[in-house]
Amino acid sequence: AISTNLAIVGSILALAVGYLIGTSPAGVTPPVAVTKGLVPPWPIFRAVVGAGDMLAGLATATKVPEVAMIDVSMSYMTASTAYTFAKLDLADYMADKEVDCTSLAKAAGNLNEDMLCRFLSTAEAVGLVKQTEGKWGTTP
Repeated sequence: AISTNLAIVGSILALAVGYLIGTSPAGVTPPVAVTKGLVPPWPIFRAVVGAGDMLAGLATATKVPEVAMIDVSMSYMTASTAYTFAKLDLADYMADKEVDCTSLAKAAGNLNEDMLCRFLSTAEAVGLVKQTEGKWGTTP
């Protein structure tokens, strides 16, 4: 019984690897890793990406409609915040160091300090910046 189960699992694994190798487009390689480490072989890369896509699909399919509606309504705020952050070039002023609201408001062209602090709190909520001990910095 154990050898039969092992044979079935081995056959399924061989079919999956064969499918991944057979469907890999010629001349296409996985993206180059920016961080340290090696990029896995193409079939393993495809399998991991496929598993990630499957899990993302499962998460979407099992999402409660009310939560999905909140995600859709929040996407506008996220996009607007990212647009404003880019339009004001705030990342350029925060590139090398963490800054406080006062100095950032002056550096960015005499912006309203109170409004900028509120905006940075919104930017923190969507993951663009982080606050540490009263100073703001960009996220990696």
